[in-house]
Amino acid sequence: MRINKIVLLLLTAVLFIQCDTVNSVFGGSSKSSSRSKTSTSRTKTSTSGSRAHYNIQHRDDFLSVSDREKESILKESKATEDQYSLLVFTKNFKGEKIVVTSQEKKLFSGYLISNIKTGYADKLTIDNTKDVWVYDNLTKKEIVIDSKEAKKHKFIYLQKDNSNKESPFILIYSNTLRPLD
Repeated sequence: MRINKIVLLLLTAVLFIQCDTVNSVFGGSSKSSSRSKTSTSRTKTSTSGSRAHYNIQHRDDFLSVSDREKESILKESKATEDQYSLLVFTKNFKGEKIVVTSQEKKLFSGYLISNIKTGYADKLTIDNTKDVWVYDNLTKKEIVIDSKEAKKHKFIYLQKDNSNKESPFILIYSNTLRPLD
């Protein structure tokens, strides 16, 4: 019985170390050089009452799909050319109406619901040479996907932060495609 407890304790310690939980819980820094850097910035938009403060991140440090699957999804979405990026709606969409526009042209209007297990709601091909606005009808907030940043990244992830009324969106620019299902 005592050996089982020791093995369980050692296994737990190894898992904590491997997934960097210890570092995030206790504020340490990861010394792994194989991980990509993650940068986070807050941008304040004060031009309109409906615009929100939002959280923008640049990340490539998460699990990715195979190159074959990535190419398949890009081909299916008609986003293989450099001028297109894939906008992926992820966590915390609960059926609210989302409207996506680009230079007075409506690209998408619909009610999104995130899959609880995968965190995936939907995807949309956008022209990354033009600014794109995403408006949430529930919170009456919008976020702008800047064309300068979008050109540098093939995948743009948008998730909701329902706990933060001031900043309801988290925008992640990436060149890594996460598993969608």
